[in-house]
Amino acid sequence: MVNLSIDGGTPKSMESSVKQSTLNRETPLYIGGMPVDVNSAAFRLWQIQNGTSFHGCIQNLYINNELQDFTKTQMKAGVVPGCEPCRKIICLHGICQPRADSDPVCHCERGWMGPRCDQPLRDPCLGHK
Repeated sequence: MVNLSIDGGTPKSMESSVKQSTLNRETPLYIGGMPVDVNSAAFRLWQIQNGTSFHGCIQNLYINNELQDFTKTQMKAGVVPGCEPCRKIICLHGICQPRADSDPVCHCERGWMGPRCDQPLRDPCLGHK
């Protein structure tokens, strides 16, 4: 059985459908997502509802009351150190603002629009003055 608690919330438990007396400490522990080949096996063995990658920041992870040092883990594709949600968002004519409950958003400068502030705002009065 595995128990998980996030931000001090109520722990969630998950049991394997395969009876195993101990956890194999020689296999990798995946936090935030799994490779495709591992994902399909995990769906068969565990009660997993979503195996796609986590988007966001993970910090202050404790296992058995021990803070995990992510700088000592093996880096994988799509994993970057630090918790800077605006790192991948390019606002061409605006400023990226992180949000706690969802993806960051671009706040566009006057005269620009679009999800990345890359589309000029058209003057509705243009040609009608």
